[in-house]
Amino acid sequence: MFKKFNKSYKLFFADSDINNIDDLIPEKSKLAIPKATDNDFLKELSNLCKMLSIDFLIPSVDEELLQIAKNKEKFLPSKIILPNHKFISLTLNKLNMIKFLSGKQIKTPKTYLLGEDIKSSNFSVPSVVKPIYGRGSKGIFYARDFEELKKIKIFLQDSHDQYISQERIFGTEYTVQMIANHKSQLKSIVPVKIISKKGITIRAVIDNNKKIVDFCSIVHEALPTSGIYNIQLMLSNEGIVFPFEINPRISTTFCLACSALNKDILELIYEESNTNDKIIKPTSGIRLKRNWKNEIY
Repeated sequence: MFKKFNKSYKLFFADSDINNIDDLIPEKSKLAIPKATDNDFLKELSNLCKMLSIDFLIPSVDEELLQIAKNKEKFLPSKIILPNHKFISLTLNKLNMIKFLSGKQIKTPKTYLLGEDIKSSNFSVPSVVKPIYGRGSKGIFYARDFEELKKIKIFLQDSHDQYISQERIFGTEYTVQMIANHKSQLKSIVPVKIISKKGITIRAVIDNNKKIVDFCSIVHEALPTSGIYNIQLMLSNEGIVFPFEINPRISTTFCLACSALNKDILELIYEESNTNDKIIKPTSGIRLKRNWKNEIY
């Protein structure tokens, strides 16, 4: 992101531990901020935005999203690149998000609260057991059959109300960047086909699959919002699209979306447009490949 935008914008990167920020970033562009769970988080972050005359703030950590979205006025005149707080509140809860989409007649994987009775609730296996609130593939278990699912339930017996069991869909995984302007009009859909993943996407390629694009348009119509968000879904081996998560923020593949669009994403969000404007398509075939690096010093 720094390489792509540092000539057009003055960029700052913030973390509670600035040692986590890549060494490529100049020291003057690194900012230390409190953790989102600290009482002074909002005050210090908004003060930084005012002191540095920040035009755009782009939050990227789940724990900070609702706080910032509900307190946008504290950051004025800075603009916040986030969905609205109702969208964030709904989609951070994976169970409520699935229930909402299902209620809109959008096909979803069968999903149950882990504490439900396996016999009475018609659980589906193979399944993925994961936290209702969570990110980065943390705390995930896989059950191949009911016996394994029962063992997982026993292992998580004190956390049944914090986990869901979701039908495991086999096929091709996509992570889709959704970009909407300040009027909640969809400006671009960037489908990224995942080739390799370990918590975050390691290798991926832009793939303008029409079935994926059409499906994501339907999701946005059902749950419109402004800002940038991310839909994670599977294109099953049978050719059916199943969403399994919506992240109400930019994802780690945001850098690929920026490279695949021939227009500045911030301009897309804030320019005036007509409802009849065509959605801007990304360039197919652009690839992402992440490499780990060793730093010896």
